[in-house]
Amino acid sequence: MNTIAASKPRYFTNSVKFIATAVCMAFLLVACQEPEQKVEDARDKVTNAKQDLKEATREARVAWQEAWLKFKGDNDTEIAANERRIIELRKDVSKLNTRYRAKYNVRIDELEKRTNELRDRVNNYKDEGDVKWEEFKKATKRDMDDLTSSLKEITIKNG
Repeated sequence: MNTIAASKPRYFTNSVKFIATAVCMAFLLVACQEPEQKVEDARDKVTNAKQDLKEATREARVAWQEAWLKFKGDNDTEIAANERRIIELRKDVSKLNTRYRAKYNVRIDELEKRTNELRDRVNNYKDEGDVKWEEFKKATKRDMDDLTSSLKEITIKNG
C-alpha cells in the first residue's frame, strides 16, 4: 500500500506538470497568434473601410450626376428661351432703318455671345467637388438671371 500511496502523488505531480505545460503552450500559441490575428483583423477592417468608401463615393457621384443633369436641363431650357428671344430681336431689328439697326445689333450680338459662353461653360463643367459645384451653380444662375433680364429689357424703337 505504501507503493500505491507513493505513486499517487507522483502521478498527480506529473499530471499537474503536464497540464501546466499544456496551459503554458496554449498561452504561447494564443499569444503568438494574437498579433497575427490582430494584423489580419486590421487588414479586414481596412479592406471593408475601402469598400465602404468606394460605395459612398459611387453613391455621392450618382447623386452629383443626378443634380448635374437636372441643372443642365434647366440651363438648356433657359438658353433655348434666350435664343428664341434673340431671334425675335433680330427680326424686329431687321425692320429698322440702317442707323438704328447697327446700334441694336451690337447689343444683340453681345447678348448672343454671353448666351453661347454660358452654354459652353455648363456643357464643359467637370466635377471638382461639392464646394466648387455650389460655387459654379451660384455663379451660373446669377449670370443666367442677368442675361435673361438684359434680354427682356431690350425694346426695339425706330427713332
